[in-house]
Amino acid sequence: MSVTVRYYANLRSVTGKKLEEFDGIKNIDDLISLLNQEYGEKFRKLMYNGNELYPNVIILLNGNNINSIEGLKTPLKDGDNIDVFPPVAGG
Repeated sequence: MSVTVRYYANLRSVTGKKLEEFDGIKNIDDLISLLNQEYGEKFRKLMYNGNELYPNVIILLNGNNINSIEGLKTPLKDGDNIDVFPPVAGG
């Protein structure tokens, strides 16, 4: 089972990639944990407020916000596309 993850904004600097594929990921929570492991402190500083993701992190599964599905427990299947947007500030 393979899923494609696209990174946006500062996440591209942290990962050094625009997108990448992962195999064997069961749900969004597993994916975020893997990214946390893979990209370490820079990823955590950008995405986490303590032990939780910042509330304005946006994760889309096939164009739908995971918050309107099952949140971090949203299951993944082969061919899914995930878009990850870090918190955005500005004005």
